Amino acid sequence: MARRSTGCIGIEFDASGIACAQAEFADGQWNARLDRYMQHPAASDASSESQPVTAAMLPVASTDLLMLTAGANTPSVKCVLPMELCDLRVMYLPEAPPEEMRLLVQRELESGGMRDPLFDFWTIPVEYSTHHNLVPVNAIIGNPYAIGQVVSLFGDGGFSLNAIDTIPTASARAVNIYREAKRRLDPPACHEDEYSLLNIVGTGSNSDAAAAIAVHAGWYGCTYTLVTHGIPMLARVPVRNGLRSLVQPLASLLGMPQSDVLRMMRGLSRNLPVRASDRLLRTLVESCRNWAVNIAEEILKTIAYSSRPGFRIVPSEIIVIGPGSIVPGIAEILELEVNIESFVWKICSSPDSAEGSSDINMVPMVWGESAVALALSASQEIQ
Repeated sequence: MARRSTGCIGIEFDASGIACAQAEFADGQWNARLDRYMQHPAASDASSESQPVTAAMLPVASTDLLMLTAGANTPSVKCVLPMELCDLRVMYLPEAPPEEMRLLVQRELESGGMRDPLFDFWTIPVEYSTHHNLVPVNAIIGNPYAIGQVVSLFGDGGFSLNAIDTIPTASARAVNIYREAKRRLDPPACHEDEYSLLNIVGTGSNSDAAAAIAVHAGWYGCTYTLVTHGIPMLARVPVRNGLRSLVQPLASLLGMPQSDVLRMMRGLSRNLPVRASDRLLRTLVESCRNWAVNIAEEILKTIAYSSRPGFRIVPSEIIVIGPGSIVPGIAEILELEVNIESFVWKICSSPDSAEGSSDINMVPMVWGESAVALALSASQEIQ
C-alpha cells in the first residue's frame, strides 16, 4: 500500500485575502492536495486613506476558515501574518546554541524597552557578518493583539495552531519548493512554463545554493527576501508599493470596484478569458508597468545591500509570490528593468498524483498567491 502523509494546513493572512493550502507526500513526492484563496471584498475596497491597523488586517471569521479548509484531513494549522503586524530587527550577537541564542535575543529586545516580546528569529552564517566574531541575527516581533486574534480565531474553529511563521522564512521555503520542482522537471508532465512539484522534502540540495530574491507582494507592502542555501539572508520591508498602491488608483481611474480589478488581473495573469475593452486593457497595462517599475527600484536597492562587503551576494533570479503575483506581466517588466531572470511562482502537480485516488481535492496547479501557504504545509518533517 502506498505510503501517504499530509502536511498541516498552511494559511497566509493578508488584508486582501486568505490563502489556504495543504500538501500531501506520497510515493516519494509532494503534491498539492488542497489550494483555495478567499478574497476580502471589504478589505480590498477599503478607503485609500485606511491604514494597516490590526483590527482591519484579519477581517475573517472562523466560519470562513471552515469553508476554506473543507476537505482537509487534519485540524493542525500553521499560519503567517502580514509584515504590517510584525517588526523586523537585525542584531549582532555572540555565537550560541539555539536556546541560549533565544535568551540573548529576548534580552536584547527587552533592553530596548519591549516587555515580554513575542518573537521568532533566525541566524545568518558568521562568515557573512560585518562585525568581528558576532553572528547576524534577524528577529521578527509579532503584534501581541494580532497574535491573540489568531489564537482565538483558530480555537473557535476547532483548529490546532502549531506555529505562526514569518514572511521571510516562509518565502525562503517557497523558493526552495519552486527550485526543487524546477530542477526535477519532467518535460512530459507539464506545459512548457509549468513545474512539477516533485520530491521537495529536502532544503539542502544544490539548487538552493544560487541566490534569489523573493518578492512577496502583499496588500499594504512588499517584503524583499534574499535567499541562498535555503536561508533568508536579508529581508527588507519598505513602507510603500504594496498591491493597494496599484489597485486603488486603477479602480478609481476605471470607475470600477477594487475587487473587480483584482479579479480581472487574476484572470489576465492566468490566461483566462477576460472581457475588457482595448482602452481598459491599455490603462491596466500601463498602470501595472508603472507599479512594477517601483518594485524594480526596491529590488535594485536590495541588491545594493546584498552586494556590500560582508555579504557580497548577487542574486541570479527574482521570484514573485503572494497576492501581488496576480499582476499581469510583472515578471517580464522586472526582468527588463533589473536585467535578472524573473518568474512568477507557479507549480503544477505530477499528472499521476491523483491517479487512482478518490481524493477530489487534489489540484493540478498552485499559483503564487498560495506559495507561502503551501510552503507552510510542506515544511514539517515526514514522520
